[in-house]
Amino acid sequence: MQARQIWQLILGLLISAVFLVLIVRQIEFQDLYAVLSRARLVPLIFALFALVIDFSLRIIRWWMMLHAIDVNIHLRDCVWPFLVSISVNNLVPFRAGDLVRIIGFRTQLSSSPMARTGTLLIERLLDLLVLLSLLFTGILLVGSSAVPEKFIIASSVIALVAIFGLVLLLLMPRKLLFFIMRILGYWRWVDHPVASRLRRFAEQLFESLEMLNSSSLILRLLAVSFIAWFFEGCVFLASAWSLSGYVPFDGAWLALTTGTLATLLPSSPGYVGTFDYFVMKAVQAAGSGIESAAAFALLVHMILWLPMTLAGALYFLFPRGRSIWKVTQGSPKQI
Repeated sequence: MQARQIWQLILGLLISAVFLVLIVRQIEFQDLYAVLSRARLVPLIFALFALVIDFSLRIIRWWMMLHAIDVNIHLRDCVWPFLVSISVNNLVPFRAGDLVRIIGFRTQLSSSPMARTGTLLIERLLDLLVLLSLLFTGILLVGSSAVPEKFIIASSVIALVAIFGLVLLLLMPRKLLFFIMRILGYWRWVDHPVASRLRRFAEQLFESLEMLNSSSLILRLLAVSFIAWFFEGCVFLASAWSLSGYVPFDGAWLALTTGTLATLLPSSPGYVGTFDYFVMKAVQAAGSGIESAAAFALLVHMILWLPMTLAGALYFLFPRGRSIWKVTQGSPKQI
C-alpha cells in the first residue's frame, strides 16, 4: 500500500469515527434496544424482496450498457461481477470493488477494461441524477424549512454538474475527446510517455462511450435507474414500517437520498458512520426521535450491507473467485 493510500485510509477512518462519536453522544443504548426490539419481521422480509429487485435492475442496467458495446455479452455474465464488486466495496477501502469490475472477470466479460470504465462513469452519473431528483422530492415532502439551505444549494449545484456530465459523456463524446486530446497534445506534454498512454486510454474510453450514444438507450437507462432507486426506497419505507410508526415515511424517503449521498464522503469501508448520521438527520427532520432515528439507520444499513456482502463473498469460496482477486492485486498497467 502506497503512502498516499495509507493517508486516504486514515482520513476515511477518522471521518467515520467522528460521525460515530456524534451519533453515540446523542443516544441512550437502552432506549435504542427498546425500539429495535419492536421491529416487525414481515416488513423486513418485504425490504429484502425490494432489495433483490433493486440490484437485479442494476445488473440489467449494466448489461444494457455492456451489450450496446459488445453484443456477445449475456445478462448472466454480468451477475457475479456486479455482486462481487459490491461486496468488495463493502469490505475493502478505495472502492476496490470498482477495480474488480474493470479488470477482473476477463473470461466472463469480453469487453475491454476501458469500456467497462465508461459504463461505471455513466452508472455513477445516472445514480447521482436520479438521487438528486428524489432528494428534491423528499425535501418537498418534509418541507424545505426542515432542511438546511446550504444543503439544498449544494445539492442543486451537484445536480447541474451531473446533468452536464451525463450530456457530455453520452451525447457529445467526440467533442469531449477532442478537448481532452488538445490538452494531452500540448507541446510540453506531447512526447511524454504518460501523455501517450493517457491518449490511448482516452481513445478507447470514448470509443466505447460513442457506442452508447443512442437516445432510446439513454431513456431506457434512465427508466431502469428510476425504478431501481424506487425499490431501494422501498427498503427504507419497509424499515420504517417495521418500526411501527417510530419513523415517518416522508423522513424515510428523504433518508434514502441523504444517506446515499453521504457515501460520497471519505469514510471507512461500508460507509460506517457517515451513512448512519445523515440517515438519522433526515428522519429527525421529519419529526422522529433520536433513538428511533438511530434504530432506523442501523436497521437500513444492515439490510443494505449484509445480504449483498454475503452474496458477493460466496463467490470467493470457489477457486475462480480467488483467481479474480489475484488479478486485481496486479499493477494498474494491466488496464
